[in-house]
Parts: sequence; C-alpha cells; structure tokens
Amino acid sequence: MRQIATGGYRKYHHTYRHEVGRCVVHAGKRRHAVADVEGGERASLVMWTTSLSFRQTQEYKDKCGDFDKLLRPLPSEGVTPDPECVSMRHDRDYSKWSHLI
Repeated sequence: MRQIATGGYRKYHHTYRHEVGRCVVHAGKRRHAVADVEGGERASLVMWTTSLSFRQTQEYKDKCGDFDKLLRPLPSEGVTPDPECVSMRHDRDYSKWSHLI
C-alpha cells in the first residue's frame, strides 16, 4: 500500500509472499497490514527510529504533521479504495466502503 498522506494511499500496491529465513523491513509510514497465519508461527520485531532534527523539517511536517504540536494530517478519503485497503480502524469512511471486503 502507499505512503500515508500521498495520493492513492488506499490503492493496493504489493503482497509480500514470505519465505522461511527472510524478514521484511519497511517504513512504518506506509499503510500496511498482515494476513492471517495459516500454519506455523509468526514473530515480529518492531523498532522505531526517531530523528528530532528531521521532524523539524517542512518535508516531515507536510507528510506526517507537526510533531511538537501533536498534529497529524488526515489524508483525503475521496477516492474509492481497493478492497485490500479498507480498514475499520484507520478509515473515517469505513461504513461507506465496508461492503467491498
């Protein structure tokens, strides 16, 4: 899925097919989800990195909001989302699109 606060962030982008011994590293700013575990186990290691100097830049504020003021931009939800990208938790208009899933 695409990066939050960019055009088309609710449009399907990629499905990762896991292989034993591999891991996924991604920018958390990308809208993402996981599928149910069909067999075996899943382990997750979640890490956050921060850069206060980067969070002060206009580029960061435009994409992610003003960290100091705890303000985050709400992306436009005017476009029909792909079914894989409909989220009850993250979409203010979930009830409008829930029939897609």
